[in-house]
Amino acid sequence: MSVITWKDDVVCWREEGLSYEEIRKKCLTIGIKITKTRIGRVLSKRYCNKKVYKPSSISTDKFLPIKEYIKNAYLANTQKKASHIVDEIEENFNEKITVAVLRRIRIDIGFETANRRYGHSVRMAKREPRYTFCRLHLNLGTMFLTHCFTDESIVQSCVTGRYVYILKGDNSRRVQPRHKHPAKLMIWGGISWEGPTPLAILRPRTKVDGGVYQSILHNVYLDWAQKTYGGKVVLVQDNAPSHVSESTRGYMQMEGIQTMEWPAESPDLNPVEMAWAHMKQWLQANNKTGSLQLLRDGINEWWTTKLTKYHCRRLILRMQKQMQKVVETKGAPVYD
Repeated sequence: MSVITWKDDVVCWREEGLSYEEIRKKCLTIGIKITKTRIGRVLSKRYCNKKVYKPSSISTDKFLPIKEYIKNAYLANTQKKASHIVDEIEENFNEKITVAVLRRIRIDIGFETANRRYGHSVRMAKREPRYTFCRLHLNLGTMFLTHCFTDESIVQSCVTGRYVYILKGDNSRRVQPRHKHPAKLMIWGGISWEGPTPLAILRPRTKVDGGVYQSILHNVYLDWAQKTYGGKVVLVQDNAPSHVSESTRGYMQMEGIQTMEWPAESPDLNPVEMAWAHMKQWLQANNKTGSLQLLRDGINEWWTTKLTKYHCRRLILRMQKQMQKVVETKGAPVYD
């Protein structure tokens, strides 16, 4: 049986509508000396329902419609400026409120500030093929056990670290030089249910055209496909020009390489993209990007020791969830 403490009393008093000052005085009557700041901490830790914010500057009959308008405004546009919403409220409701009041209402609704992230976009014309592809394979129950998901990626060399240590007053040393065109490597690789393919690290500034791509398939992919799947594996690739050019198609037909028709603008469906993301996070966390040679060694280390068969299978199984989200959003991009 739980014991009722003075903190439970604070929660009850707040739910009754008492102010922080009134709660502080009640605590004094039971021998608890506490500040209003401490009361706030107690309430936040106990997940108490906060008193609904209702500014006196807004008419009672207009407050709820204005609150709903603010909610819909931010749901429609997450970056909308508060000053613009204030102007719209004055125009639509004939109520003049300040930006500070709007911010309080926004917090009361439950909006919070988060760092902006960028993701790929999918044009409206490309959403229907994505939707059709995902719905088809979900209905068929495709598990992609005999597919190899491949792609290229660029990894650049840079000095990592968010903080610098300087003597007090020596602010000039806070600024760190950054190259306009840092050294980078183009890599090609793939993952399958049986594990990763060998990795191809291209020379700096190599442009992947049809000829280069075909040489990668010839030198890296074909031998792996034969040893791992007996040649009975489906190559999954995006629709980059070097992948779908006439010469590349002819080469694949000549070598008997099976491919899957892949929807355009769909990196969120390709599990190898998540493998690239995990690799780059590891390289940053382990300081493997300081030089081009360090970068090359770090890429090889992660690919051969960290990208296990189990890791590959987890990424491929994740496709089921991704395809379900694409179906639910009618082909819209999926951000995780």
